[in-house]
Parts: sequence; structure tokens; C-alpha cells
Amino acid sequence: VFAFSMSVGLQSECEFLDVKINRELDTESVKEALNLTSTDELVIEEVYFPETKFTDIRYADYVIDLECEEYPENIEALVKDILSAKPLLINKFTKAGEKEVDISPLVDKVTVHEIKDGRLKIELTLYSENGNFLNPEYFLTLLKERAGILSGDLLKNRYTIMRKCAYDADRKAFL
Repeated sequence: VFAFSMSVGLQSECEFLDVKINRELDTESVKEALNLTSTDELVIEEVYFPETKFTDIRYADYVIDLECEEYPENIEALVKDILSAKPLLINKFTKAGEKEVDISPLVDKVTVHEIKDGRLKIELTLYSENGNFLNPEYFLTLLKERAGILSGDLLKNRYTIMRKCAYDADRKAFL
């Protein structure tokens, strides 16, 4: 079982996999066996007996790297203004259909860094409790709609999203 799985196309440096083993094995043997059957892109870095449950995950850090032809002036202030507006309503797609959702309680922290040559880096911490989490794509959709970023030529306007770390309710890195 994977903990709080991500959408196709997103990247992660912290995936958690819960494996049930029906015989006694040491953690190094499990790691070797998993890596032998994995792809080059999916590398098992550590195997351990869990101290906590996946349901203890409450927050996750993400980095969004954007490359756009142009941004609105003072994009950092614009993002801050957008996030200060309450509620932050988006259309979210669920198994029951589309519904309007306020994502403001799920956005914990956002930092915007302008980088040269049309690049922008956004670091964010999102609430990530099992069953009540914010996919970072929805955050990006909000910025697309309200700040007008990532419009235009798809080859000149692109982004990546990387999950960097997960935390429990006390903001301790999840293990």
C-alpha cells in the first residue's frame, strides 16, 4: 500500500510503501529484493519497521518549478494577494462528481521565488491528512485562473511538481 498517492506526472522524493511480509527477513534483504524488481526511476532507499501509521501524515512540502514566457508584474505580491482572499474556491473533481471546494484551510505555507530567464519557484506546504488533502495541481489551477500564468504556448510554458517531505501533526518528518 502506498501512502497518500500522487497524480500521474508528479514527482516525489518521499514515497512510503507499506509491505506485508509473511516470513522473517532483515530490512536489507527486503530493500535488495524490491530494488531488483523495480525500475531505474523507482529506487528504494530505506526499509524499516514503521514507528507511525500512514494515517499520521498531516502535511507535505512541495516545490513547483514554473517556466513561462511572461508573468504578471510583481508575481510574488500577486500570489500573496490571491491567497489572502477567503474563501479560495476551486472546482474539485471527486468520485461523486464535480463540486466547489474552499482550499484555503488546506494551504499551510507558500513562498514564491523569482528566478532568472522566466523561471519561478514556489515552495508550499499543504495539508495532507488521509481523505482530506490538497493535490498541488489544484493550487496551480488556482494560480492559472487568477494570475494568468501558464497560458499560451505549451512548449514555452511548463512546470514540474516535486513532493519533498511529509510530516506528522507535530511537523516532525514522517518515518
